[in-house]
Amino acid sequence: MDNGKSLLPGLVPMSESDLKEAEGTSSELNERSSAAIARQKKRGLDNKPDHAELRHIRETLGYSQAVMAHRLGIGVPTYSSYEYGRTGKVPEQIMTIAREELVLEERQVNTLRTKYKADMSSIVRRWAVMAGVDPDNNQELAALCGVSIPTISRWRNNQIKPELDALVRYEQNVTDRIAIRKKIEEKMKEELLAKAGR
Repeated sequence: MDNGKSLLPGLVPMSESDLKEAEGTSSELNERSSAAIARQKKRGLDNKPDHAELRHIRETLGYSQAVMAHRLGIGVPTYSSYEYGRTGKVPEQIMTIAREELVLEERQVNTLRTKYKADMSSIVRRWAVMAGVDPDNNQELAALCGVSIPTISRWRNNQIKPELDALVRYEQNVTDRIAIRKKIEEKMKEELLAKAGR
């Protein structure tokens, strides 16, 4: 290196002045980076409680930013700027709607918790009665709920119980299948009446 030759062909070693200039550039970048971090801390959510509350509400509800923005009736970029503190203050109207959304969701969750408080065997039996199927027929129940036969067996023996959101989905499967079956039965009756009328 002292002879001024490059280690790799085509690369020229840096001179002393180039090295000093590069060190200066590096320290400038560090200063700029530190300044950017300081700006971010200054804009931090802990300094803006409404921004932090809005984010907390969204996370508590389990919504994505897109869903939360839709629920608030605003665009995603606008919502994002509120949550990340890029605006001075979140409008009070937006905070009011977000708080109401949280209260409404908590009421619905409490209602569902009460509804599904029973043991799983009782819930499965209720679904069977709703659908008019044999509550002891695991195959029919599995088809009704959209799960495997072993899952139904574990439910009926109270070995496992799905989370609340899954229970809601399974009951929706049951009601959807009941509705489909009713439509099929109605269509069959109409066809029979049409044939009898000829």
